[in-house]
Amino acid sequence: SRLSAYDQGALGARWITEFTTRFDLHGKGLVFHDADGRDHSYALQPVGQAHYDAIENLTLVRVTENTLLLCRGFERRESYVRHGDRFLLAQIELRNGAGVMLHHEYRHADQPVLSDLITYQGDLNNVHLHLGTMIDDHGHLTGLWEIRDSAPVRQLAAYYYDAHGDLINAQDENGAAWSYQYQHHLITRYTDRTQRGMNLQWQGTGPDAKAVREWADDGSFDTRLEWDENIRLTYV
Repeated sequence: SRLSAYDQGALGARWITEFTTRFDLHGKGLVFHDADGRDHSYALQPVGQAHYDAIENLTLVRVTENTLLLCRGFERRESYVRHGDRFLLAQIELRNGAGVMLHHEYRHADQPVLSDLITYQGDLNNVHLHLGTMIDDHGHLTGLWEIRDSAPVRQLAAYYYDAHGDLINAQDENGAAWSYQYQHHLITRYTDRTQRGMNLQWQGTGPDAKAVREWADDGSFDTRLEWDENIRLTYV
């Protein structure tokens, strides 16, 4: 699992995307929560200083007191802006000039929540698409809309949650849905848009629980995992 940092996530507990990456302040350092679910610890550099992570091919620059720049090789740059004890993703720009701006205008429990995604090419004024979100009373995203002339014109997605803050249903613009069931924020069953069901079994119930088995409702695709206790190795 290893995603307890997102137990209060805007898409439900422990769901992450490319747009949920962030840096958390821990003492005099930073913990980077990447889109692949892994965490990386870095020192908080003085303004103007950079750190190169040769293993991950990441360069982290502290541009200002409240702004970080993360370079993924030469292909992608990400800007993060400080909100309290977090630096949230504010911009992604690719080498070819394509980019997206992220705004966090909503607030819930004194934390900012994603409100807008604006894509562009080269010039920030050359907007291709403006997407806006809607949230519920718990700070969860409930919908994604295309915005034109400052008004929502087309709903692209809808999201539903249970009383525990888990995402239980996600629908696309045509009403096709993915559904999810949980125990302790761990997915135990999910279905895709064709209603094909898959089941998961876990070792443990906490944030460090490990998946040990996955199988389809009809018994096919039965996959079992074993985790080596001594080295970072998984047997399938």
